[in-house]
Amino acid sequence: MHFLEFDIAAFFLGILVMWFFHKNRPIPNLQNKIFYFLIITSFTVTVLDFVSVVFTTYAIYLPRWLLWLTNCLYFTGSDSLAMIWAAYSYSIVERSIPPTRKQKTFFRLAIFLPWIAAISLVWLTPLLSGSHVILFYFDEFNLYHRSNNIWFFILHVIVAYYLIYSIVNLFVNWKRIERQKIVMFLIYAGIVVLSVALQLTFESLLIESFGIAVATMAFLFYIQKPEDFIDYLTGLYNQNAFIKLMQYKFATETPYVCLAIIIDDVPFLSHTFGFAQVNRLYTDIADFLKHNFSGGMIYNLDRGLFAIVYKSLGESERQEIISKIQNRFRQPWIKDTVEIKLYSRLCIIDCPKDAQSAEDTLDIINFVTNDDRYKLGVVFAHEIDIEEKKRTAYIERVLRGGMSEGRFEVYYQPLYSTQKKRLIGAEALIRLRDANGEFISPEDFIPISEKTEQFYE
Repeated sequence: MHFLEFDIAAFFLGILVMWFFHKNRPIPNLQNKIFYFLIITSFTVTVLDFVSVVFTTYAIYLPRWLLWLTNCLYFTGSDSLAMIWAAYSYSIVERSIPPTRKQKTFFRLAIFLPWIAAISLVWLTPLLSGSHVILFYFDEFNLYHRSNNIWFFILHVIVAYYLIYSIVNLFVNWKRIERQKIVMFLIYAGIVVLSVALQLTFESLLIESFGIAVATMAFLFYIQKPEDFIDYLTGLYNQNAFIKLMQYKFATETPYVCLAIIIDDVPFLSHTFGFAQVNRLYTDIADFLKHNFSGGMIYNLDRGLFAIVYKSLGESERQEIISKIQNRFRQPWIKDTVEIKLYSRLCIIDCPKDAQSAEDTLDIINFVTNDDRYKLGVVFAHEIDIEEKKRTAYIERVLRGGMSEGRFEVYYQPLYSTQKKRLIGAEALIRLRDANGEFISPEDFIPISEKTEQFYE
């Protein structure tokens, strides 16, 4: 007799996990894609486990091939879970630079070769059933029997390998993984190992799928944390989601086009109409973007700063999008019978041609936001001297802390009179050091300081 209660509970937990996962619209990065495969495979294994037990009850009335197929699919899914789990442990490591080709090749071999060996054992079981017993067999009454030979042991060694691989990966990269994630991984591993051990000891208990479902749900709420990537005012993805997706695209060398929409005079709008009114205005803008540009991923990066990301855009498509946005912003936005005229500027960024990292993409958007020369226009990132902008921004940061941190130094250059043949004074020369102790030329920082308040200080 088998206890199906755990499988039924795991089935409903699986539905709940999938519902929450899709409801929160996860960003399509590597971690979320692998987690999606994890929950789908986990749910499928639960269903197959339940079906195989039901089939066992009526085995004498069923064709042998159907029993072989059901159990082979169950073992395939169960062994695939271990492989997907190991891949997921790899995906949560925060990498500042993309892995090299050699690292990618090593990862693929380490993940897929043992999995191929395990799946081969599973499907060789029915093929060689006439001469050899590999993992399981059916007697003359179609009753299922698990083998206790070397092949079954090897199958569990492969599963244990993936568990060890995941834990080693966590500790090798522990500086690049949040501590909470490491703790949750170890808890997940403990729950899975305990549930598998119980099922191997008590075959009728069927607790393995339930343990995996509980651990997966814990991961969804404590590690995936979809609320970290949603702006609840507008319902759009937020800046965290934008950065994560950009990092994934650069790591996988996936090209994309980013169209930034920058609303001008945000402080003036907030002061004039109040934060509540302006927030409702942002919600209207978000609704306009969602209804008209569903082909791209839409983000609310900051107050009055939106972005749409496309995989690719032809020239005619770009012009159509730009025209649609500009036409809408030429019309007033009506809130509580009040007509509000908004002014916007657009920035088009082709990656990786215009930017080589997520930070570069945000820098370009910030440059366009803060430079009034781009007001009421469409800016293409390739027209901007990014390196010069970065250099200027860096010097501005050094200038802001120059006085308080003692970065300014005065040097006296002697003045010598050839007529009097003696020193007649000295010229005071100001120099600026950055955090690395290197000098910044006066030709660089004086023109910049003249445009800011630092010059008068």
